Amino acid sequence: MTRPNSSHAYSIVLLATVLVVLPSWAVAQENATPPAPEPELETVLTVRMQVGDATHNLLALQREGTQASNTPRPLAGDVASLSYQRYLDSFKLPIPEKFNTAVQRPSGGGSR
Repeated sequence: MTRPNSSHAYSIVLLATVLVVLPSWAVAQENATPPAPEPELETVLTVRMQVGDATHNLLALQREGTQASNTPRPLAGDVASLSYQRYLDSFKLPIPEKFNTAVQRPSGGGSR
């Protein structure tokens, strides 16, 4: 009688493992509880945000400085000079009493 080579032995062990594991896996799948349904978005969000809340929260973080970086970020000298010059140039023209442009109503099929 000839002795089986190692690839045949490996195949036999693999087939035996599948035959033992597969039935128990199928039973476990039948007995498994179905996943819980996803909660509605309304129940997940416990706090309703109003319009402007995000902006107010971001401005508060900026004002408090608790989330600020500890790394200083100075402006380069030439950038700072140009920025300051632009600021000074903004005072050269007087502020007009009123502006000549008006908001125009769109022509067409908009709602009124």
